[in-house]
Amino acid sequence: MILEQSIVNDYRGELNTYDEMVDSKGEIRSHWKQLFSNINAISIKEIKNRHTEILAALRENGVTYNVYGDPNGHNRPWHVDPIPFIIDSSDWAIIEKGLKQRATVLNMLLEDIYGPRNIIKNGILPLELIFNHSGFMRQCDRIRLPGPNQLVLYASDIARGPDGRMWVLNDRAQAPSGSGYAVENRSVMNRMLPELQNNLEIRKLSGFYQTMQSALVDILPKQKDNPRIVLLTPGPGNETYFEHAYLASYLGYTLVQGDDLIVRDGFVWLKSINGLEKVDLIIRRIDDLYCDPLELKEDSQLGVAGLLEAMRRGNVTVVNPPGSSILENSAIFAFLPAVCKYFLGEDLILPTTATWWCGQPKELNFVIANIHRLLIKKIDRQARFKAMYGRLLSSAQIQTLITEIKAAPHLYVGQEEVSFSTTPALINNKLEPRFAATRYYIHADKNDYQVMPGGLTRTSPEKGVFTISNQYGGIAKDTWIIGETTVFNKVALHKPSQTQNINFSDRVLPSRSAENLFWVGRYCERILNTARLIGIVLKNIQENQKQNSPSKNGELNILLRSLTHLTISYPGFVGDDSNNLLKKPQKEIYELVSNPHKAGSIALNLEFLLRAIQNVRDRWSLEVWRIVDLIEESSKKILDAENLNNRSVLHLLDQLSDRLTAFCGLINETMPRTDGWLLLETGKRIERTNSIISTMRSMLGFKSDTQVENDLLESLLITYHNLINYRSLYKSSIQIEPVLDILIYDANNPHSLVFQVEMIRGYLAQLPKNVNSRTSKAELLILEGYTKILLTNPTILAEDENGYRQSFDLLMANLSDILTSLSINITSMYFSHSAMQQQLNTPNTEINTSQNEV
Repeated sequence: MILEQSIVNDYRGELNTYDEMVDSKGEIRSHWKQLFSNINAISIKEIKNRHTEILAALRENGVTYNVYGDPNGHNRPWHVDPIPFIIDSSDWAIIEKGLKQRATVLNMLLEDIYGPRNIIKNGILPLELIFNHSGFMRQCDRIRLPGPNQLVLYASDIARGPDGRMWVLNDRAQAPSGSGYAVENRSVMNRMLPELQNNLEIRKLSGFYQTMQSALVDILPKQKDNPRIVLLTPGPGNETYFEHAYLASYLGYTLVQGDDLIVRDGFVWLKSINGLEKVDLIIRRIDDLYCDPLELKEDSQLGVAGLLEAMRRGNVTVVNPPGSSILENSAIFAFLPAVCKYFLGEDLILPTTATWWCGQPKELNFVIANIHRLLIKKIDRQARFKAMYGRLLSSAQIQTLITEIKAAPHLYVGQEEVSFSTTPALINNKLEPRFAATRYYIHADKNDYQVMPGGLTRTSPEKGVFTISNQYGGIAKDTWIIGETTVFNKVALHKPSQTQNINFSDRVLPSRSAENLFWVGRYCERILNTARLIGIVLKNIQENQKQNSPSKNGELNILLRSLTHLTISYPGFVGDDSNNLLKKPQKEIYELVSNPHKAGSIALNLEFLLRAIQNVRDRWSLEVWRIVDLIEESSKKILDAENLNNRSVLHLLDQLSDRLTAFCGLINETMPRTDGWLLLETGKRIERTNSIISTMRSMLGFKSDTQVENDLLESLLITYHNLINYRSLYKSSIQIEPVLDILIYDANNPHSLVFQVEMIRGYLAQLPKNVNSRTSKAELLILEGYTKILLTNPTILAEDENGYRQSFDLLMANLSDILTSLSINITSMYFSHSAMQQQLNTPNTEINTSQNEV
């Protein structure tokens, strides 16, 4: 089938450099022809429609990239172009061989720099080039990982030059990012545009991760069954946090932040709700300098104090080891051909762009004389210096730059500006050529390096501009290697020996994750309860405006005060100015909905909820994350709402409540019944209990007029989904004793106090306990509350003296105090991040032995 000629002609007409799809004669290259046959069969219009679906799916799945310095850059949706980037088998053979060679050379260089430093002694690399770079860390000298390779994970940015050869643009050696996005790109393309792959043999990515997992097991400090491997992330504020959570979930590793780990007796431990769990290997996604505040950057809050000492003792493996960022020194490009000759006796298979290090007089003079046609960079990525194209600078800017270079020439390089190849991208319903580069990923194994048969391709957002970084708007592409499937080294994944028991609790729950899950439950329930009560208040206001009866006024005033008590948004409707607010309550109510700076507001609690959800995003299924996307949408609508009125607020709250209910329901359907789920449910039940106590106490603590009290009882039943239940049980008008019976004592009612307490008791019984106690303090507290409820009955609680229900109010106050103590106890027992935790489960032999070895 012939491609629409107009599309091809339009594309050809815009070419002015080497193009990946179209050759110098204007013909489509052979390895692209089948793809364009598939495009023609689908049609550009349909691909555009599918592209919209792809972007929607990425947003719903929570695939994001944070942009530093951009107020709108937090959790920015990931963008993928629907036209893939294709590499044929002949080009791939060169790329794969070249990357293995380059990784080998850089590994040998890394070993030498932190070893004998013969490369410097023999004059191959200038001493200043290494020692003046922030990536060289004297504290890491002589620290070695187990196994033959120090450079375990590596990535390289590659683009095709005007001569048709592949050129290396950058090396990423300390914490290479992007491989998770490459997998997600492939996944979403497989789901949304499978027809593009018809009659094409595209190499798969999954084998790369299988061999990587085996390779990581091979470099453990000590070979063992069920090793503890964690992925260390800076946290949700990091630009690639999505990828950290994605890979941790994909590989089955525990996602941790620096304060989840602690060094004791020369070992690294994970602070979990079970106590301290020894960590064997850390895949780090934080920069070298931040790894250990004790020896490196002292104000770092991202790393682990004492980590380097644990590495020196051989008690933990860190991939890649701190100090690896010396390999990202762009000045090394100028010397790498000689380094390759020195170590391997070979020429580089993949050339690098011509580079001149200004630390040498001859090269400095060349750079200054030719600055108008060079790309100027600093040798250190930590400098946050954006590369400058000399041709784009004014005369004054050039002079300023030259002055800066002369002041510290050893910190700068000049690189030849090369016109790299273009590739087709779908722009405004047509194909346009855009500059492209691909990041390829490599891992070491026992005997060689393995290269992912694909990668993360990024294209420039603007025509004619070689800016591919995602920080500056680069667009991602799926990368297809066409040809026979890669056969990775058949290394069996690590399995426990047959004679040992398999430990199925390998993915422990860090204390930080436990705390966030607990508060996800609390915030979710808190928002739902607040939304329901606000809905009842607004409907009551509407009815009051119609009837304007004293009883309705009395009920409304009590409901408004209950709202202030529930949200703890004092002074609110109970302060000195409450009389004026009670007359015109809408402003205060709307503030409680949409003001993110008001304590107790739905907007503020939504912010807290979404933050807690984000902090444990590796715990959520894809289906749950799609509901989270809808909750974020509701949050944005609430924040952006203008000219609120009762109707619009009710609509916003109904939509939000539906989505939160779906979120809770989906968690119950998809989340394993592990400690994380138990704590989430415990938080939810504590919050629901607090809500029931607060609203009942503020509405019923003092007896009201008969009609007012009847209306309040009905509002209570509606708030906690029991009006229909009441009517089915009691064929009479609403009375206080049966209402109290349903809302306090009915063990079959999921919104009664007894039900909440029994559920909390059950959850606490399943959570880890101190080995010296059969019953935790938290269990004793909730048992005390349960007992207090059972020692009363509806008749006693309904009694009043001079309008005050003392027994009822005292019970509610006691239960509230118990819940406060319970929450504090759970926090101190399971969520401690700083102090050495007491072992909560039975110590195993390995832990005791490890402590005795030191």
